[in-house]
Amino acid sequence: MFNFKAVTANKKTATRTIANNSVPGDNAGGENTDRYFLFQVLTLFLVAFLLYANSINNGFNLDDELYTVNAKAMAGRGLQSIPQIFTSHTFTDADNNYEYRPVALLSFVLQYIFISPSAQASHLVNVVLYAFTCVLLFILLRKWFTKKYSWFAFLACLVFTVHPLHTEIVDNIKNRDELLEFFFSLSALIAIWKMYETRRWVYGLLYVVLFMLAMCSKKTATPFVVLIPIAFYFFSKLSLKKILQYSSLILVPRLIIFVFGRHFAVPSHRITFEHENPFYKVNSDVLIKLATSINVAGRYLYLHIFPSRLVYYYGYKYVPVVGWDNVYVWVSLLLHLAFVCFLAMNIRKRSILVFGGVLYIISIIVYSNIVRPAPGMMAERFMYLPSLGFSILLCAAIAWLFKTDLSLIGNNKVLTTLILLVCFGFAARSFVRNRDWKDKHTLYTHDMKYLDSSAKANSMYAELLTTEAHKYKTQACQGFSPSSGLAKAYRDSAANLLAEAKDRYKTALRITPDFPNALNNIGIILIEQDSIALAKDYFQRSLVSTTQKARVYHDLAMIYMREGLYDSSVLFFNRSINADSSFLDAYCNLSKLQVDQHDTLRAEHTLLLAAVKNKQSSIPYIQLADIALFKRDTMSIVRYCEMAAELRPANVPILSFLVTYYKGKKDQAKADYYNNKISAIQASEE
Repeated sequence: MFNFKAVTANKKTATRTIANNSVPGDNAGGENTDRYFLFQVLTLFLVAFLLYANSINNGFNLDDELYTVNAKAMAGRGLQSIPQIFTSHTFTDADNNYEYRPVALLSFVLQYIFISPSAQASHLVNVVLYAFTCVLLFILLRKWFTKKYSWFAFLACLVFTVHPLHTEIVDNIKNRDELLEFFFSLSALIAIWKMYETRRWVYGLLYVVLFMLAMCSKKTATPFVVLIPIAFYFFSKLSLKKILQYSSLILVPRLIIFVFGRHFAVPSHRITFEHENPFYKVNSDVLIKLATSINVAGRYLYLHIFPSRLVYYYGYKYVPVVGWDNVYVWVSLLLHLAFVCFLAMNIRKRSILVFGGVLYIISIIVYSNIVRPAPGMMAERFMYLPSLGFSILLCAAIAWLFKTDLSLIGNNKVLTTLILLVCFGFAARSFVRNRDWKDKHTLYTHDMKYLDSSAKANSMYAELLTTEAHKYKTQACQGFSPSSGLAKAYRDSAANLLAEAKDRYKTALRITPDFPNALNNIGIILIEQDSIALAKDYFQRSLVSTTQKARVYHDLAMIYMREGLYDSSVLFFNRSINADSSFLDAYCNLSKLQVDQHDTLRAEHTLLLAAVKNKQSSIPYIQLADIALFKRDTMSIVRYCEMAAELRPANVPILSFLVTYYKGKKDQAKADYYNNKISAIQASEE
């Protein structure tokens, strides 16, 4: 079997290759490479930064609000919010309380406090972090492969740096958690390797700290647990016993986080949906799941080689559930089985090629739905670690085709040129893809031509169209006569967008007939189109399948309020509150109904209860201030406005009222306090 670590066709040929294809720094078998280290590091950093520089001016995009909304609220409290970040789940809403990613959230909070909360600042942080990650990867591979293979490590890292499957990770601000996890995981691997080189256990302590930071960024650091013993097997001279001793350090950060999480964090809860991945079903067919997973692995392999069709959301049924009668399943199975057999036959040789293959196969298994269902069936962000294995494999395979020892890869100009051409193609695809991530509208509009078979993607696009329609409706009411041509144009645009959104939701229902989000949102659109009876029908259908019944009850209550059936409206508002005691919309709209019925005492009681259930929201206090204004109760107005002023979302009119009030009372200190809050809000918006 061909030995990829020591290609020695014959001594004369090897000598002639070195003489005729000499590259500075690779003489003497490539060992004299120290003086080119800085060049390699700077090149990787600059390539990564310049490749993604055109993404820095992009706006916020897909799921960015998962971090940005919470981070803005915490940044308003300054560094005092740090204990809360580390003692609670990262993502929380009415129905979900899940994930522990405090380091990722902390990065946003610190950015908002010391740099800027703007999308541009967030993109810049992502790009710089990615560039440093690529440098760290090169440093690690150079340690593993030794300096003799420095140019091979550089070229493999270059392929990794420019690969288009990383565009989602860098361009999507929310995926900073992936960037941080990978950055700290690589740092941890460098630390543990340094411990192996120096036999100093202080590096072991550093490894524990760094790997804890990785796991507190995102739990996708888990595959690195397997990578540590694999790397020691391939690139060290340690016995199996010593490898296990070094690898046992893996357990320390996992144990600390487990104990810490059990002591501080409330139980995690996240609702999963079959329209995202049908294998969330407990009784999924094992054979069908296996066939689909093999098909997903084949799709990932194809995207690594031909990353032409990249989309913002894959999911069911864009990624279909398939059986063993599907030809692509067998093609994927045979390819992967043949490769696994090759790796098994050559694993004792401990070559770089085999290492890349083992890394790729193990990490692909983790994310192909075999181990557990993956959110959305598959995603580009899951390929961060597998793409490293692929990059090593690609460069090693090209070297094999040219029968060139990996330590002499820089000496073969044709081989190096070929790898650089591959990098250029990947880089061009990445550069173009960055522009697709400009904002949600650009991304969704560009990718929807591929996503007609995805229920979730159609629903997401419909939600965006609905939001844009409401903006046009708002513009039609601002500063224009209802009969003016511009107001009519805005209303027509809103109507067209709502009609398109309804069609997208109906497409989602054709794919997944009981998709509750689509059913409910069609009902909301039908209300705006004055099709009340049909809207009720969609809401009732949604109630059968949804787990978010509070929203549906609320929307039915709004219909009854619109029809003047106030008793029915109150009944359904209360059902909404019973389904979710923290659902703020139900409280607020119920209180408005109670005010309209001149029952201000009950409205105040409703809003005070809403404030108890939503301790971080200013909205109940703002509405209480409105009621106090209606009652001409100045002291209550001031009291509620002051409570609202300390919470989110910030309300400039409320703050302006307090400034005016305290100026009138000759209390300049308090007037300045609230005026400074207004200035801070305006600065953050700029």
